[in-house]
Amino acid sequence: MKRPILLPNYREVSWGWRYLAFEIVFLGYFLGIAIRFFRLPWSSTELNLTYFFLNFAAAAVIFRRFLRETALTAVKRIPAVLIAAVAGFFVYQLLSTAVSFVIVFLAPEFYNVNNENLSAISQKYYWLTALCTVFLVPITEELLHRGAIFGGLYRKNKVAAYAVSTLVFALVHITAYIGYFDSKTLLLCYLQYIPAGLCLAAAYHITGCIAAPILLHAAINAVGILAMR
Repeated sequence: MKRPILLPNYREVSWGWRYLAFEIVFLGYFLGIAIRFFRLPWSSTELNLTYFFLNFAAAAVIFRRFLRETALTAVKRIPAVLIAAVAGFFVYQLLSTAVSFVIVFLAPEFYNVNNENLSAISQKYYWLTALCTVFLVPITEELLHRGAIFGGLYRKNKVAAYAVSTLVFALVHITAYIGYFDSKTLLLCYLQYIPAGLCLAAAYHITGCIAAPILLHAAINAVGILAMR
């Protein structure tokens, strides 16, 4: 049974949208300027890890009230949250496998550039990368994509909430690679994130608590990072 959904307030949604736009367009650029200005001897690995931490800090500040309410709600809905996360994980695996089969059929040489980048980072800082991808990233991305986007559109149009949150979620995972890889590779990478976006939105919608997609997201990322060990 679908439960009443806990949504972020207007202020949180508004600032969430603004920060997400800043993250997509400007954050990497400003980080690059800061590194050059302070002459920091950072590799791309340190840059990416800093990117994760900054995004988490910003999301935690913007949605601090919503996070407190989420914690209280999650305690009351523990069974529903756990069931949604487990069921969502299996549905995601089925959808993701189906998409992967289609991609391999269309482009046998394809590889996910974002996963390759993450794998390279994990070679140097495995446990720190695991912390980011299993703890920080799920909280950050769920607050921004399911909280700000899905939550902001939910009151007006549920279909739009699903569609926009899923499409932007997939887009964020490839924007850093635009201009560096061909359009076919990026499009196929983009398609690989659609199943996760839909399952995460459904977990939030069904349980009414964003703790469910956070837990589901953490499980998906945990499997991925374990495969890189």
